Amino acid sequence: PGLFAHADPAEHYAWYRALGVNVIQTFAVSSNGYAWYKDSATAPVQPGLEHDFLKEITELAHRDGLRVMGYFTVGGNTYWGQKHPEESYGVPSGIHIPFTKTYLDYLSASIRDVLTKTNIDGFMIDWVFSPPLLMAEDEVRWLACEQEMYAELFGEPFPGKENVDAARTLEFQRRALDRCWQAIKTARDETRPEAIIWLSCYDLSHPQVAGSAMLREVDWVMNETPDPERIEAVRDAVGPHARLIQCLSGGSTKYDAAHVLGLIGGGEFRDPLKEGVEV
Repeated sequence: PGLFAHADPAEHYAWYRALGVNVIQTFAVSSNGYAWYKDSATAPVQPGLEHDFLKEITELAHRDGLRVMGYFTVGGNTYWGQKHPEESYGVPSGIHIPFTKTYLDYLSASIRDVLTKTNIDGFMIDWVFSPPLLMAEDEVRWLACEQEMYAELFGEPFPGKENVDAARTLEFQRRALDRCWQAIKTARDETRPEAIIWLSCYDLSHPQVAGSAMLREVDWVMNETPDPERIEAVRDAVGPHARLIQCLSGGSTKYDAAHVLGLIGGGEFRDPLKEGVEV
């Protein structure tokens, strides 16, 4: 909390503008649980925030016709974990939040609030997985809140951990993720239906995600891995309206832009500005 609270949206925007981007993705509520706009009524405001960052960078971008997307780390929120330790696998950590009704109410309220208070064009949802993905543990812990979720999602009492096999556990996680997606989509639809929902996903073939309503209904889908074939594999799984996006980052030499764009272009690098390759 408080990190980069001095950030100047004008300076930040000038950097983006110099790069020639057409979309800016920045925080609505960051993974520590703090909001980047000053009149947040749900998530606490980033301590010491000097500028009304999200609002101001959106205003600057819209003057030049650029879109601005907010950001929510759906499966990770340190503030939430601290306030609701009984509904968390522990913080700070990666994905740690079971998608309980209480949490989804909070997430939905945060989405509604930012869409009401700012003029962002939409928002990215990241870490949309039911835990314990990316955790040290490889099994669902079946916290008391997860046992309650089980009863809600299956319409029957939790039978005890020893009576829940791997297939049933996966079905539990898929149903939990679907309930989360429906809450996110409803919050958008009832607040500002034209807002874009952008899914960022490190594994589009993950069994929690594959074949999900989220994948069929979300507006933009970003493949985080440096393997463009992951996008090709989901073209038939997303809706006809969906925009597919390939992530490029400095996290690995595998993300070399010429290499990745060459794969997208059919084996050799094609300049997207000259050849119309959508990136």
